[in-house]
Amino acid sequence: MTEADVSAVTEMWARVGGAAQIDLPWSDIETALGLLPKPEAGAVSDDASTLFLLGPADVLFTVTVDGGKVSLSSTPLNSSRLSVSVEWSEPAPGTRATRWSFAYDDGPTREPWQTISGSVSTDRASGREQVDEREFFARVLASRAGWPSYAQPAEEVPREEPSAAEAQPEPRHRRLTDVWGRPLDPGRR
Repeated sequence: MTEADVSAVTEMWARVGGAAQIDLPWSDIETALGLLPKPEAGAVSDDASTLFLLGPADVLFTVTVDGGKVSLSSTPLNSSRLSVSVEWSEPAPGTRATRWSFAYDDGPTREPWQTISGSVSTDRASGREQVDEREFFARVLASRAGWPSYAQPAEEVPREEPSAAEAQPEPRHRRLTDVWGRPLDPGRR
């Protein structure tokens, strides 16, 4: 990871860690993160002691802090065997709390990354969803297991349908021939 990537990830972790009021060894965490490739998505565990990063080639990296010691591990994400489930509730209008579970072949969830809590807020005016880092991470994992890829947290530009004047005309060869290329007008043969 570049220095900017390390900074962005540690800021994300500090937001969650600060809310959980835990003290983390930032220097050691930055050293561990510097060893990793740039992640596609990342999330902090519910207790803020572990960071999950999905790297290139679907490798899941885990940075854990336990008793002031930092550990780093990796495991391949075997998405062909991954089962996904999600539960949600709406604690307030326009807000949805989610709980994602990931298991292999309907087995139990053993690793901390296999259960992710996220949140989604919906802008009432535009109807757009805003997802937090955990929700984004869970959606990226789910997309690897075959769920629709709606994981992008960035705002999308609404697509407009082209007007009749902008629509491309039907190609000439399609209007004048049948599927075998023969003229539709018998007089043109």
